[in-house]
Amino acid sequence: MYDTGGSDGQAYAVLTLCRALYTATSGEQVSKRRAALWASERLPNWSTLIVWALARHDEEGTRSPSQDRFEEVVRFVEEVSARVEGEFESNRTQQS
Repeated sequence: MYDTGGSDGQAYAVLTLCRALYTATSGEQVSKRRAALWASERLPNWSTLIVWALARHDEEGTRSPSQDRFEEVVRFVEEVSARVEGEFESNRTQQS
């Protein structure tokens, strides 16, 4: 994974994975905002990053280079992607 989108792209990745996790867990697709709020409660270790991503998405965050959280986002993507995959696999197994 490499950084092509700056902090806006990083925020997009975080919010998209929050929505993927929500969908994998509940079977419903909701807004990125709703999924992010849900995920921030269920992933307390990541709540600061998720709130940051929401602020970037809502254009409340500043556009400074210090907002780059690439390494943290990479760790989030790795962890949450594995959770999403596990949820989908679990659901597929239950349906069989």
